[in-house]
Amino acid sequence: MKISSVAEMRAMDRTAIEQYGIADELLMENAGEAAYFCILQHLGISEKRFLVFCGDGNNGGDGLVIARKILSNGGEVSVIMEIRIAIPLLQSSITPLSDAFRL
Repeated sequence: MKISSVAEMRAMDRTAIEQYGIADELLMENAGEAAYFCILQHLGISEKRFLVFCGDGNNGGDGLVIARKILSNGGEVSVIMEIRIAIPLLQSSITPLSDAFRL
């Protein structure tokens, strides 16, 4: 089995999308399905509990696919999701902690 670096994986995704016209949602679904299948083979799913951590990028989408597959196949699943929120008006009124303690 070959393990790809982040840069190599991004390049393969880009090639699949741009040169072969594969939708990024399908790539995400396939990646999540493959990971779910590994979990199924090695751990089983039915009546087990899982915790899935999801980032805010495409890997987070993969994680949501995994969680959906676990839930729909008899497992119990909780998801912790990283969410980044940009609120420009609040950012200007927030004082960095380092500035708050400056004498």
